[in-house]
Formats: sequence, C-alpha cells, structure tokens
Amino acid sequence: MLARDQPEWGPEEIERVGRELLARLDPWSYWLAVLSADTFGDFAVVGTTGAFLVAVCGLEGPFHAEGDRLTVGGRPLGGLREARGAARRAKAKLHDAAVFTEVRPLICLSRAIAGAPLSVRGVRVVGLADLVSEITSRESTLVASRAKRGAEVLGRVLSTGTGARSEREGEGEEP
Repeated sequence: MLARDQPEWGPEEIERVGRELLARLDPWSYWLAVLSADTFGDFAVVGTTGAFLVAVCGLEGPFHAEGDRLTVGGRPLGGLREARGAARRAKAKLHDAAVFTEVRPLICLSRAIAGAPLSVRGVRVVGLADLVSEITSRESTLVASRAKRGAEVLGRVLSTGTGARSEREGEGEEP
C-alpha cells in the first residue's frame, strides 16, 4: 500500500507531515531531506539522535497488527521489506559520507487511529502524534554538523524557516 504508485492520500498529506515535523523539531539539531522518487519513503530526518526514513500513510481508520499483517481501516499496509532495504541503502550512503549511524525506517500513520508505536519486522509504525517523540527520544549519536551532512547526502534539505538551512539552498542568492 505504501508503493508510490499514486497513493490515494496524495502529496498534500506528505507535505502536511513534513511541515509539522519542521515546526516541531529543533532546527539546529535536526534536518529534513526530501527523498528522490525512486527511494522508499517520503523524507529522511537526520539529527543528533540518528537517521530516520519516514514513509507517510494517509489511510483513515483503525490500525491493526496481527503478526506481520498490518491493516488500516481493513486495508492492507505493506512495504516493510522495501523500508528495510531502503534503510540499508541509506546507511551505506551515509557511511560513504563519513556519517556513521543507524538508519531507522518509520511508517507514519498520519490519519489512522494508531495507538502506541509498534515495531514490525524492523520497521517502526507510529501515529503522527508520536512521530516527533520517536525521533527525539533516542540517545544522541551524532554531532549536529555530521547530522546536517547526512541529510544533505540523502536528499534535498528543506529550510526550517528559522535560519537553519542547507548551504546548497543559499547558493546563487545575493546577500
């Protein structure tokens, strides 16, 4: 269901989750990078607590997990294998850039009734209300400069609106 083949919730749902993350994460400790279309997930968050690949699921209804079978509103939720593979590839990219941290795949249920965060086959499934705490509550593993570099390696870094932004975004602008 998380395949990027025209998800029914559309890009505005992904943008909404990204805006909320940008507003709630510390702009000097966390960077949000938009991933390319061929990468599983919608964006990466890299910060002092590590790296996270976030895929947004905008399905509505109650979330239910029975073993490895996940459903939202009775509809199957797949993509666990793809999420783990994308995390391995992202970790290799970060390693090549001398950013040594684990990459945790997350599925964010932005509209579902999710309950407590749950790990299923190495992928963390969280509701939108728990997403920021899932990212920030981990132990610090990176210095801020390495985290910023990691975000730049994984994708196009978005501006937080508070002054912390990728140097690439500022290129070509006049002072």
